[in-house]
Amino acid sequence: DTRVHGDYTPQSAYEIFEWQLRELAVPQKERAAYRDGHFLLINAWRNLNPEAVENDHLAVCDAGSVCPDHLLMLAAAPEAAASLPALSAESFAERVAGPMALVEFSELHRWYYFPALMDQELL
Repeated sequence: DTRVHGDYTPQSAYEIFEWQLRELAVPQKERAAYRDGHFLLINAWRNLNPEAVENDHLAVCDAGSVCPDHLLMLAAAPEAAASLPALSAESFAERVAGPMALVEFSELHRWYYFPALMDQELL
């Protein structure tokens, strides 16, 4: 398979944004002002092992090099989505595991490769 995945979609990013508004106890009246602006979701990755990553190295694709037509959005099955718990710190990993986006291969993609990532390095 020549496809890779994106950890977040616009839908899951928006869910995380809304969850953060609730978690930070932003009053309802002020939430509209935040929704009128822009937000940025930052996905960080770090090797948790003291040994350098020797296999399955991390690579990151420049999103600006991905044609929207090459994105394949995978929605969670309706029955699976209905059984998911509300988004919280405890359910975060389970909730943001889907939906995801697969990306069809293209020669136009610009890739950045991070070999031998150490535990003190954050991407």
